[in-house]
Amino acid sequence: MDLFAVRAVDRERKITRLIASLYEYGDVVLAKKLQRCQRNRLEHRRAVQEGMVANWPARCRSPACASCRNSLETRWQEQARRRFKALDVVPSTSSMITILLSVNGSLDHVADEITRTRQRFANKRRHGVWSNWTLDAAVEVDGMHAHDWSSLLPGRKETLDTLPKVGRQSGWLWIGSIHGFLCHRGFSRYEVSAILSEMWPGVRRVNVDPVWSADLNAGSDDVWIDAASIVSYGLKHSETTQLSHQKVDWPVEMQAVWWSFLCAERRGVEPLRIRFKAKKQISSASK
Repeated sequence: MDLFAVRAVDRERKITRLIASLYEYGDVVLAKKLQRCQRNRLEHRRAVQEGMVANWPARCRSPACASCRNSLETRWQEQARRRFKALDVVPSTSSMITILLSVNGSLDHVADEITRTRQRFANKRRHGVWSNWTLDAAVEVDGMHAHDWSSLLPGRKETLDTLPKVGRQSGWLWIGSIHGFLCHRGFSRYEVSAILSEMWPGVRRVNVDPVWSADLNAGSDDVWIDAASIVSYGLKHSETTQLSHQKVDWPVEMQAVWWSFLCAERRGVEPLRIRFKAKKQISSASK
């Protein structure tokens, strides 16, 4: 069996375990959706192996499905690349931002935090200060059990200890953080960092970094990797959390809770997105 086949078998085993966990969690709708998709894939694969002519199987197109998630992620990443290619982007006013939000006792609290964050950005834009900013961001949600808190790296733990704590801090904990590609015309990177740090004060809570390539006019698609990577953050594709010096896979029970939450509204990764476009051009004198 070649490497591709081994990975396919391993992926189907993980999907089977997730389906069983979703039934136990009580999300029967999502579990049946993934089950139908898996059955269609396996029947199609069997028909191909037997030399039969088989139509392409009907897919669930759900981010919870490890088989469908790759194509969804690729399409959404390409959309992000196209959005920022259409802008007149220059390195000095383009940044990747990361903002740690809060430590939450449930995913419902994470959803409330995202709503509040959207409102905070909207309030700033009403005053015209950020009218020429463009942001495409997603909220990454790290999941871990409360008893693993002491296993975090010292620097990471020091930072998370300063974050607001929302809800019961036992059982599963969910840590929300914004990852975004920001075009901030009229503002330097230092000014952006100062503004965001004032809105979200804390130890290493806000990071504003240059985009990975210093040359945005190189004509290569690679310079848009940062713009596209936010999709992966939102989808939590790896289903892992960094503990100590290694990444730890989420237990299947945690995966079931996460995907049930994200797929509840059938809007893909949109519940985690924070986006706005430039409204108008303003001069630096009007800041």
